[in-house]
Amino acid sequence: MIRTFLRLVFRGPDGWRAGWRFLLFFVIAFVVVKAAYWCVVRATGYQEREGWSALGLLVDAGLTVASAVIASAVMARLEHRTLSDYGLSTVSLFRNFGNGVLWGLVASTVVLLLLVVVGAARIDGFAGDGSALAGPMARWALVMLLLGLAEELLYRAYPLFTFTRGLGFWPAAIVLSALFGAAHLSKPHETPLDILNVALFGLFCSFTVRRTGSVWFAAGFHAMSDFADLVLYAAPNTGIGGRPLPGHLLNVTYRGPAWLTGGVCGMEASVFSLLTVLALFALVHRLYPEVRWRPGLPGAHD
Repeated sequence: MIRTFLRLVFRGPDGWRAGWRFLLFFVIAFVVVKAAYWCVVRATGYQEREGWSALGLLVDAGLTVASAVIASAVMARLEHRTLSDYGLSTVSLFRNFGNGVLWGLVASTVVLLLLVVVGAARIDGFAGDGSALAGPMARWALVMLLLGLAEELLYRAYPLFTFTRGLGFWPAAIVLSALFGAAHLSKPHETPLDILNVALFGLFCSFTVRRTGSVWFAAGFHAMSDFADLVLYAAPNTGIGGRPLPGHLLNVTYRGPAWLTGGVCGMEASVFSLLTVLALFALVHRLYPEVRWRPGLPGAHD
């Protein structure tokens, strides 16, 4: 009886249950990133500082990307699969990533323009000349690229694949998006609307994986959304004390209630961001009508 109980707890029709597979993936990624960070500190004397800095975020995101790739590769080996099964195929990588970048830029620009139209934002010109801004913007572009990749590898890719096989796509996407939103609760002064928007953002990224068959669209969209909000349009963020990042492109004044502008959380917490992402769901559904990503277990479909 005990053996039967343990089998029910740990194993399903597809071998080890999705939750245990995800836990193993997470543990591998966690161990690798901690070991890599220790090596970086020992080799370079690097010391992490409080608050956001380009170097600190670059180190954290770069190590997270590496650890998530290694964890995914280990799981692929154990499960006799390839990284392509997890939405990480190199086929059409640049096209999907480029499309995601374009959509991310348009989405953030639409939110900013809506705020300008209703008088909740004012564009005051450039923050400096081109030569002074080129270096900081290039550094932030690399940071946002790695941050976007890191979070998509941790919350989509292998986790979405394995939970979809165990639960079905929509339950899996909702669970991971809720975890994605909950992870942002550690930031100070977060608002319920911001957490809701972050979770909805994650659900949209999961939806693009299903419709494009690739994580790369979501990675491009995620990276550019962060870059446009924080670097191009100088939105504040609670991670830096409700201020814009140094080295941003435009000087933008945000004014009005927090539910409209996002307040110290930035544009991602605006009601216009919520409405824009909802519109993007409809647009992806129309432009990518075919489901291109099916992990292929009974019960894993819509």
